Amino acid sequence: MKRLFNSVLISKPMKSNLIITIILDVLALLSFSFVIIGLKAQKGEGDAGLILHLLIYLASFVILILLNAKEDWKTRLPIREQINGRSNLNIAKMIANIIICYVNYIYTLAIFANLDFLNDFIKIGVIIVIVILLLSRIIYIAVKQSPFKVFLGALIVFLVFSLIGLEDAVLSWTFVTIILSTLFIQFTNIDVKYLLSKDYRDKIINDEEAEEGIKEKLFRKKYAVLLYIPFLYITLLISEGIVKSINFLHFVNLIAQVHFEHPPTDFFSYFKIYEVFLKIIVFLSIWLPYYQFKDLVLDLLAKALIKKTERSDHLLMDNGRYYRAQVSEFKFKGFKRKWRIDKNNYLSIDENYIIEYQINKETNCDSPLINIKCWSSVSKNANIKFITNDILQINYNYFVKDKSDVLNRLDGADNYYGKLLLRKTDFSGIYLFFIILIFFIFGYFGTEYSMKNKYRGVYDLSESKNLTEDERPEFIVFSGKEIKVIKRRSIHYNADTVNKYTYCSDSLLIKDINGNIVGGVDPATELILMYYDKSGQPTEYKIKKVK
Repeated sequence: MKRLFNSVLISKPMKSNLIITIILDVLALLSFSFVIIGLKAQKGEGDAGLILHLLIYLASFVILILLNAKEDWKTRLPIREQINGRSNLNIAKMIANIIICYVNYIYTLAIFANLDFLNDFIKIGVIIVIVILLLSRIIYIAVKQSPFKVFLGALIVFLVFSLIGLEDAVLSWTFVTIILSTLFIQFTNIDVKYLLSKDYRDKIINDEEAEEGIKEKLFRKKYAVLLYIPFLYITLLISEGIVKSINFLHFVNLIAQVHFEHPPTDFFSYFKIYEVFLKIIVFLSIWLPYYQFKDLVLDLLAKALIKKTERSDHLLMDNGRYYRAQVSEFKFKGFKRKWRIDKNNYLSIDENYIIEYQINKETNCDSPLINIKCWSSVSKNANIKFITNDILQINYNYFVKDKSDVLNRLDGADNYYGKLLLRKTDFSGIYLFFIILIFFIFGYFGTEYSMKNKYRGVYDLSESKNLTEDERPEFIVFSGKEIKVIKRRSIHYNADTVNKYTYCSDSLLIKDINGNIVGGVDPATELILMYYDKSGQPTEYKIKKVK
């Protein structure tokens, strides 16, 4: 049972998807063909439009099989191979594959939905299966991981972000800080090795150097978590501030076409779903800059606490040759920039001097030209920055020590991974933060404008299509937060009846002077719906805006 579960959902996640897809597509193609043949027998000629759709469907089915069958059928390792498959992804092929799959599954769904010999229960079941197949296929194409793992991960993320909060939440801020600052910190102690079996521990930690390396990693994790605690508090503070605002309530009511007066407490309500999405967006916008700059901040804090001498960088730099690391030019076909090692540009470092050699072989001379620059290793004027024992930065150029582990891993690495190896500051997280910040600013002013101006105007009864302005028996004047329902008297010398109501811009509801709900705005149709109590039953009047 465990092997079957692992094969179907983890190691071969798309094999069952492929088999079910082929079965459904073959049945759909046969059914569609019989429909076309039947119409031809009745009319004496075929329908050109249906034949064209059949050919498009057949082509999408064949292309889908050619693009995915081989990969779906072969065995994939559970974790590492699926993760590594993401780095070799061709974006153009991915987009084309998603489009083909979407076209194919939509045709399959449309055909089964219109088969007369199937009852509604079977149709609904088949449609649900097709939708699951489509979503699973798109997820696998996009991230190259088991759709089951992605669904499970999304569910865990949803549960965590729906339960965590500062005050009114199951996982309150006090509980979160206790977990992070006490329980998690205890697991960053080297004594955690004693939780492992002795045989496994002796293989992993076989000398003092290995133990020191593990201890260093655990310490960095410890201080990284401690550094993140204030960022997490800011994340929850911002997200809860937005969730509790009337602007967010108005946004949810407008988008979801509902009328929440207050944030609901239901776990799977529309409001809760949008709240979780908001928390995830705020979390990512703050976590990405933290993740990219945490090592830099920790290094700066450590250097500030442990004062370095003027010659400390000099003492840390090893003698030897350091080659320049460069990122390749952007190529449209590959969609990727990779790092390479320039063996013609290197540094030679001894105890007192740094000498840069730049060899130019593209000359007509018998011998290549060599440009030489020299700095004192303790010079304050030169823009020399020590990164690690193996990495040195001069101005904006990075040099990596010959025969080092960083040099071997850097050569041919993609742009992002290369920046991580070089400890190079990546500002993409900052850019994303400001982009999301701009979206939030526009969202705030957009909802403010919507609450103050949207739906305002003069409205007529929906039945009063051909009546002039003087002939209409009833109309509404909607201005600001006030709604006036004006009913004309049939006798001209009698005054019109004017009923005044209040519009609640956050809930899109209309209330009378006592706070009772008497109507609301329908965001889908942009109609004002008024409810008047007649014979104990609410009667609905649909009123549309005058053009």
